[in-house]
Amino acid sequence: MYCFETGAFCWKQINTGNEIVSKLLSTSNVFLVNQAIGITAESTTNFRVDANVGGSTIATGVWSRGTIQTDVSTSAYYFRSATRTANNLNIGSIVHYIASQGTLGSNNTIAEQVGFYVDSTLLAGNTNIAFKSSVPAGANNWGIYNVGTAKSYFGGNVLIGSTTDSGDKLQVTGTAKIQHLKGGTSAPTISAGIGAGTSPTISITGSDLCGTITIITGTSPMANAVLVSISFNVAYGTAPIVIIKEANVNAVGMNTVYVPANGQSNGTTATAFNLTTGPTALAASTTYMYYYQVMQ
Repeated sequence: MYCFETGAFCWKQINTGNEIVSKLLSTSNVFLVNQAIGITAESTTNFRVDANVGGSTIATGVWSRGTIQTDVSTSAYYFRSATRTANNLNIGSIVHYIASQGTLGSNNTIAEQVGFYVDSTLLAGNTNIAFKSSVPAGANNWGIYNVGTAKSYFGGNVLIGSTTDSGDKLQVTGTAKIQHLKGGTSAPTISAGIGAGTSPTISITGSDLCGTITIITGTSPMANAVLVSISFNVAYGTAPIVIIKEANVNAVGMNTVYVPANGQSNGTTATAFNLTTGPTALAASTTYMYYYQVMQ
């Protein structure tokens, strides 16, 4: 056993075989050399922990849970790092925190591995934030910069440009630049009305967002009647706006085909819209094609 005591600093080192147990005997201590637990200290690492993690079904390598005292009135930090450098430094990268894969034993089963985790119990604040960045805008400044190619998952709503939640999964307050907009559902359900005549052939391709409607009229199409009814795969929050456009030469000039607005007879609802004929009926046994686009 070796014990060194100098004033306020007291360090007791107990050598038990291959294990070195170190114990602080006072609250004010300064270490002038590198330290390690479970392994010999290295000149390249100020503090290293290589002790086995175990002892229970849930075990912890390093745990900081000191009680914040009443004299702390502005901020308390459980873990904090700040960059300091010597003069004339030339370095490729400074990383404040890194999680990496070490050496694994054989025949392991690891159900899940998480690099950084915020527990669901972190709710004591009036506002609770899992990750917060205050890096200002700049040509080479990034709040989040993910260079990995793995997919990302967000269970909650994502807000850009505003902290007021509208309830939508993705909310953008400001201008959005999108190269291509693609519908995420399969084609809606289509059914024929008497406006398409007896025994028509109808089809639809696309999604709830947009697509193409094809109608081959049967015999005796009717004027002022539903041509086809379109039912969305996923209901909208409220009745959307539906825009149609002629998609073949037969449809051009048939300006009496329209989509009644919400509140009108056969009007659009949150779950469906109707393509309807006006005072002029369509020709029998003729192919008509229309594009549709739905917005809310």
